[in-house]
Amino acid sequence: MKKSIAPLMLLTLLSAGVVYHSQAAQTSPVTQSSAVTVKLNINDATQSQLESVPGIGPAKAAAIIEYRNAIGSFTSVTELTNVTGIGEKTLRKLSQYLTV
Repeated sequence: MKKSIAPLMLLTLLSAGVVYHSQAAQTSPVTQSSAVTVKLNINDATQSQLESVPGIGPAKAAAIIEYRNAIGSFTSVTELTNVTGIGEKTLRKLSQYLTV
């Protein structure tokens, strides 16, 4: 009787591992593909919306709005380099989050 229990236990453990593995494989791609990044329009964004972007704090958000109010709407995201405190390196980090 002991000999017949061991293969049954092994089979149970193996099938549990297969079920766990297949469930993990099914949920991983869904989690990754469901992460959608919506770009923020710098011509319409409020101070708090701009601050929600990684790399933009209160001072940069205020500078973006000040530039926008003084000069008018941005024609491209690259125009952000005209804003005090935003250079090419910062623009590369921000551009994935912003649009016009």
